Amino acid sequence: MRKRLLPDRLAGLDRRSLILIAVGSFLLSVVVTLVVLISGGAGDKKVPVETSPPAAELQISDFILPPVEEIAHNSTYLFRERLSGWNDEQVNRFWIPLKKIVLDIIIEENNERIEELFRDIP
Repeated sequence: MRKRLLPDRLAGLDRRSLILIAVGSFLLSVVVTLVVLISGGAGDKKVPVETSPPAAELQISDFILPPVEEIAHNSTYLFRERLSGWNDEQVNRFWIPLKKIVLDIIIEENNERIEELFRDIP
């Protein structure tokens, strides 16, 4: 018993015809791909590429960092400005009451001890 690898429509064709169909399909796909690539690139506008100045125009001062004073007077700050004090809204945003933290720790430790006691009970 031999399994058929081709659909019934192609089963009656000889080997040469099948090879010609495969090669034709491949060539057709190559032509379509080339047409799409060429036509897609026709609408692109050339974007000028910035090139660095020639090495003869570069000077040593181009590689030296500015003094720290110039950097410090920039308009951007990497960190927030230091406040003299925090208002209640800022404090409440980050403050966790100490009582809550202690209660959470005690409750967790008590639950562990209770579970340990119950483990030994049959």
